[in-house]
Amino acid sequence: MYPRTDRSLFYRLLIGLMLPAFLVMYTETMVSPSLREFMHVFHVSEADVAWILTAYLLSGVATTPIFGKIAPRLGYRRTLVIILLLYSAALTFCSTAQSFESMILSRAIQGVGMAMFPVAFAVVRELLPPEQVVFLQGILSAMFGVGAVFGLVVGSHIAEIYGWRALFRSASIIAWAIAFTELALLPEIRRDIKVELDAVGILLFSSSTTLLCFAFERAAHVGWTSTQVLVPVGVGILTMVAFIYWELAEREPFIDVRKLSETNILVSNLAGILAGFAMFIFFQIAPIHMTIPKPAGFGLTIEEVGTYMTIPALSMMASSAIFSKIAPKIGIKRLFILSGIAGIITSLVFLVVNLSSLTQFILACALEMSAVGLILVSLINLLVLSVRREEVALMTSINMVFRYVGGSIGTAFAGYLQDAIRETILIQTPLGPFPLSVPSPDSIRVAMLTVACMCGLIALVGLKAREVLKM
Repeated sequence: MYPRTDRSLFYRLLIGLMLPAFLVMYTETMVSPSLREFMHVFHVSEADVAWILTAYLLSGVATTPIFGKIAPRLGYRRTLVIILLLYSAALTFCSTAQSFESMILSRAIQGVGMAMFPVAFAVVRELLPPEQVVFLQGILSAMFGVGAVFGLVVGSHIAEIYGWRALFRSASIIAWAIAFTELALLPEIRRDIKVELDAVGILLFSSSTTLLCFAFERAAHVGWTSTQVLVPVGVGILTMVAFIYWELAEREPFIDVRKLSETNILVSNLAGILAGFAMFIFFQIAPIHMTIPKPAGFGLTIEEVGTYMTIPALSMMASSAIFSKIAPKIGIKRLFILSGIAGIITSLVFLVVNLSSLTQFILACALEMSAVGLILVSLINLLVLSVRREEVALMTSINMVFRYVGGSIGTAFAGYLQDAIRETILIQTPLGPFPLSVPSPDSIRVAMLTVACMCGLIALVGLKAREVLKM
């Protein structure tokens, strides 16, 4: 049992940090059902409308490490509130956007919301003992799936009944309320440390990761051999090399690259790339399969997909909570290895289930999301408990960037599989049967076999980790 004061603080942190974490993932996916409407409203192509999602991602990748760097000196609560205020303003701007350019700009500002996760992880590490840290961070990690699914469900309902502007308007009202709620729920924590902003290092790191994410995002639209992909990838890699050389020579570097080679940090970041790659393959493949017309898919609407995916999302939250409680007894390293093994098993389930049965498919998705929750719990806790408290925000922000880089590759790879492995089905129309080329169920099997391989690599990487919990 926790002392009364500790329990009160725990629940304040639980509510105060779950709310913004849920909000960020909810608003990230709530726009997906309205993308086709944006095409008509702003008179843009399918490739152009993707910038509504891409601008958010690129901005988040570029700014998250900056907030992670300044948060200890500025104050974690103050940093979180500043992020929320910018985020709330961006949502308000989106709701009033009159042009595609203003919408993209507003979405780019909204991308700073990604920095809420690293700041939240740092608050937990500062205020709670390790056992409670593990549990609460497991719950926060589960918000990746829960918030995203609810974004699809609620977003599609609001957009259908009230229109897309109501999506942003309702989310902005909630965001403004959460921003001021944080002032009451969270204590302020500041570290009296010197923070030198290495402008060159920031520019090089942000440019490199942004270019790489941009290239992999574009690969899904223009192909891997396009100059729109190869040139940014080449420049991004060269920029990253320049960043490493610069930081090694800098007395006050933006990121201490030598520290990134420490065992648990290296393991966490490698696993972050692998996990991002695997998760985003699944997040891309599963919902699309459910929308493909029968008999290849299930012929569901986006709204129906979101409703059915509520079950896997709740499974993810349940597994995150359960394994966060178990972690102090078996250790983070064992949990890390177990998460990879669980990912292998749940991914291979897709090779044996009947992909024409909605019930079996949803159950397989629930198992997969449970494994995803376990992977995120072990990954983030290994990292957070391996670094000093004042380093948590920066190190978790870097890990998040690596995860999104891996996710960008995974999304593009999933798109490639869906384009390459196709079949033709006949759909009934008023004019008679009509042939339609759609992704084959075999594309799911290949994709999930790839996910199983990534999970195997996560388990192997975990063998090198060092235990961070005393048992």
